[in-house]
Amino acid sequence: MVERWRGHGPRRVPEGTLGTTEEEVAAKLAADSDRGRRLILELAGVPVGEMNYRTAVERTAEIGIKICDPGSRGQGHGTAYLRMLIS
Repeated sequence: MVERWRGHGPRRVPEGTLGTTEEEVAAKLAADSDRGRRLILELAGVPVGEMNYRTAVERTAEIGIKICDPGSRGQGHGTAYLRMLIS
């Protein structure tokens, strides 16, 4: 996933994330809390994307999702992951 976050996929990721190291990703995952969390999205045990959420204000959350694997896009996986998060 780190390779895809560096912009090696068909779509470039936002500026500022291209230099992310595996250690930085691990540190961010370890720093997650109930107010915000990062999740690795997998299909059949293979990482295909990531999702994150954070509490913006009480009872309001912001959600981000990225399907990094081009072959996994457009098949409803993102919708399914969002439904799992919200339910």
